Amino acid sequence: MSALTDVQQALNIVRQSADQAEWDMRLEMLQLTMATAADIVALSRKLTKPKQRTQTKTNLIPKTKAVKRYVDTMAPHIVAEPTTKHKPITGTVRPSAPLTPQQQRERGV
Repeated sequence: MSALTDVQQALNIVRQSADQAEWDMRLEMLQLTMATAADIVALSRKLTKPKQRTQTKTNLIPKTKAVKRYVDTMAPHIVAEPTTKHKPITGTVRPSAPLTPQQQRERGV
């Protein structure tokens, strides 16, 4: 508390001398008091400012790369033929006979 009383006494002395001084001296005293107050506020903000820590994040998704590929446009296009050929149907097609109830149960129809 002694620091607070010292500051109050100093401000009282400044106030008394400002009352006795002319207006230009009063403005200079006021500017000096305001600058001192601003310095004290800046110092107290600096002391109470929380500490900041930097974190590095690793990206788990790999980035894709663009790859240039050159295509030979002069080469003839080869069309692959299907490996299985269907046999042509020759003759007549007959429908199959209906299933009996026992065959239906066995096949799950």
